[in-house]
Amino acid sequence: MVFGFLRYGFVKYILRKKEVIQRVLMFKMALGLDQKGLSRELMVYGVHESMETQLIQEVLRPGMHALDVGGNIGYYALLEASIVGRHGRVLVLEPAPKNFERLKRNIALNRLSDRIVAFNFAAGDADGYEKMYLGILDNMHCLMKYPNDHRYRGSIVVETVKLDHFLAGRRKIDFLRMDLEGYECQVLEGMKEIIERDRPSLLIEMHPTGDIDPDPRYTPSIEYLIQMGYQARSVICSAKERSMKTFRALGYSPSVMAFHGFIKYVRYDHVHSRDIIHVAARRPKIARAIYFSTEKKSRISALSG
Repeated sequence: MVFGFLRYGFVKYILRKKEVIQRVLMFKMALGLDQKGLSRELMVYGVHESMETQLIQEVLRPGMHALDVGGNIGYYALLEASIVGRHGRVLVLEPAPKNFERLKRNIALNRLSDRIVAFNFAAGDADGYEKMYLGILDNMHCLMKYPNDHRYRGSIVVETVKLDHFLAGRRKIDFLRMDLEGYECQVLEGMKEIIERDRPSLLIEMHPTGDIDPDPRYTPSIEYLIQMGYQARSVICSAKERSMKTFRALGYSPSVMAFHGFIKYVRYDHVHSRDIIHVAARRPKIARAIYFSTEKKSRISALSG
C-alpha cells in the first residue's frame, strides 16, 4: 500500500503523466491521473471495494448475463466479464462522458468487446434527460442534487432510460449491480417489470441521505423486493462500533472481515427480512451494500458457510 502511494505520487507529480496503464486484478486498465477518484484508488490499492469484489466472485457463474449500472471506467464490468466467460454477457451503463471513454478503452485493452457492451446513458424511472451533478471524485457523479454539498462542482445533462424499456426484448438478466450515489430507488422503480420477469440477483450500494433515520426513500423499494421474494443474502458495512452493535443486537455475527486500505469492513450473511429495514438505510449509514437474491439455495450458503 505504501508503495502504491509512492508510485502514484511519482507518476503524477514527477513524471506528470495524465494516464497510466496498470494491471488491476487480472486486467490491464487505463487509469486517469487527471481526476481524483477510482483511478487513484486502483493505482494505490490495486483493488476497489474488496468486499464487493469478493462477493461478485462468489455469486457470478459462467454463462450468466449481468447488467452493471454506473459502470464508471469498467472495473466491475471487467471483473464480471472474466467470470461469465465467452458464453455470458455484460451490459454496462455509464453516462459521464470522460468515464465512458475510459470504459470503452479498458474494454478494448482487454479484448472483451465480445462479451461487454457499453451504453452512454443513465438508468432512471423514466426515459428522457436529467441533470447530472459532477463530483470532485470521478466515482461520485450523481443524478441527485445534495444541497450545499462541496463534493459537487457543476453539472451536465445526460440521457436516461427506464430499464423496463431498455431490457425489453433482451435475454434474461441474472445479476445486476448498481452504485448511483443515491439514485438507486428511482432505478428500482423503473425496472419492476424486469424484476418480475427475470428475478435477477441485485447488488445495491446504499446511499441514504437527509435528517430522517432511516432514509424513507428506500423503505418502499426494500419492502417491494421482500414482497417479490427477495432476501438479503449479504450486507456489507464498515466495522464501526455503531454498525456492529446494531447487528449484534439483532443476533448476527460477521461472516467475513477484511481491510481495504486502513478501513475494516465486515459482511453479514442471511439477514432476515424483518431485520433488513433496521439496517438498510440508516442515518448515519450502517449498510454500505446489500446483496438481494430470490434463489432458494444461495451461493453464499455454499461458499461462506
